[in-house]
Amino acid sequence: TPYAEPAAAEREVLELLVGAGVAVERPMAPVAGADAPAGRSGDVAWEVVWPTAGAVRGAEGADGTTVNDLSLAVVLEAPDVTVLATGDLETQAQANLAGAVRRARAAGERDASAASRLEGIDVLVVPHHGSARQDPGLMALVSAPLALVSSGAGNPYGHPAPSALDLVAENGGTALRSDRCGSVAVLADPLATVSGCTAADLAPEPAGAAAAASITITRRRPRARRRSPAPRVRASGPGP
Repeated sequence: TPYAEPAAAEREVLELLVGAGVAVERPMAPVAGADAPAGRSGDVAWEVVWPTAGAVRGAEGADGTTVNDLSLAVVLEAPDVTVLATGDLETQAQANLAGAVRRARAAGERDASAASRLEGIDVLVVPHHGSARQDPGLMALVSAPLALVSSGAGNPYGHPAPSALDLVAENGGTALRSDRCGSVAVLADPLATVSGCTAADLAPEPAGAAAAASITITRRRPRARRRSPAPRVRASGPGP
């Protein structure tokens, strides 16, 4: 993330990355009309949609919630499937991202990429492990047919919150949660998942998980075909 907090954890991560020879970049979402930080790794194209420079500038003296709100949110496009990964974004940043999306959609093709308009998202990685702090506006704008919730079994935070799962369902999505399903593999064509869950296990009180089962997800709209972004981010050192 562009914000260097929490400092101790950041130093530890940077040391590990530098020791492994990994280039580190701190991208931010662009102002209207500018190119977003974007690139490609193998078959996967990526584009940064949050945070903005303004959000980072306003984070002086940040508490834990503000630090979460500066999580990197990225659109990942693989062949035939597009994912929005939202990190630990909390309610305010989700609402701000939704507002930026509305403005980008209103700007049209000339001033905003399809990724920055969050169009054709197949898979949403639900913010902050599916906590109760979800913005209904962002969930409705994205309307992904598949939502993934990364949460540990028996975690002390109560993740995922029932209200977060309800929001997914209200917007026509199917939620798979790692505390019940384990690792989830997403298949692109047709959109489907392979995990430790069957369709019956997606009920509020599951009957019990299978070793591995496939669930087909119905897309509610044709896939948007987008031009893959050319790399626009240069590798750099860890920075300050």
